[in-house]
Formats: sequence, C-alpha cells, structure tokens
Amino acid sequence: CYGIGTVSCRFAFRVGAGAEFFAIVRDQKTKSYATGPVLRVKNGWLVSRGKQLMQIATGKLYAIEITAGLGSQATGTWDLMVTPAGQASRRFAKLPVGSPGWNRANWFGFGNNSKVSSTCYLDNLKISTGP
Repeated sequence: CYGIGTVSCRFAFRVGAGAEFFAIVRDQKTKSYATGPVLRVKNGWLVSRGKQLMQIATGKLYAIEITAGLGSQATGTWDLMVTPAGQASRRFAKLPVGSPGWNRANWFGFGNNSKVSSTCYLDNLKISTGP
C-alpha cells in the first residue's frame, strides 16, 4: 500500500485490433474502493474519465508514466506522460481522479475489456514512491 508522498507507475503497452486496454489505480476502503488515475484505450483513443486524450495506433508501443500525490499531497488530480515509440512525449497535467477523496494506492489493475477476441501487451512495469 502506498499512502504518502508521490506514486509513479511506469509501463509500456501495445494493443491489437479491437482491444480495450485499461490501467486503474485504486484505494481499498472498507468494503468498497475509491478510484484514482484511470486510463483506457477505446475505439483507437486513449481516454481518461470520458475525455479523449490522443489517438492510439494498433501494434505500436507506448510508454506511460502516471504520477499522483498521496496522503496529504493528494490533489484530486494526476499527471500523465505518454511516449509513442519513435516520437516525442506528450504530457497531460491535472487529470481528475475517478473518486473524490482518493489518496492511497492499494491496487494497480491492468486488463482488456473488449467483447471481441483481441490482445493487449504490458511490459516494463515499475511502481515507486518518493517524497
């Protein structure tokens, strides 16, 4: 469980046709959970809480860095850096977290919600905290 400082989650992903990749950070609170940073790939777009951030090409590798304050440093927002293979990075600052009051990172989830046969690849996962 990460509850103080800043959490950083770095990984790379690649999706196949029809994939609906997701990455979610949650905080376990009693019997339910609060959602922090949320990323999805849907219909060729990288999306957070319904906002289309950038187009995602099938078969291309993308490096991701999610950064969020925890505990007293939580602001209700998080930052995202996306680096498509062979291209310049794009930064998306102060994206809203999924649940008001989210401030701890207990669970990191990755998957594919597609209703059709599809593939997602995840590589180079690193989770860390700092001051």
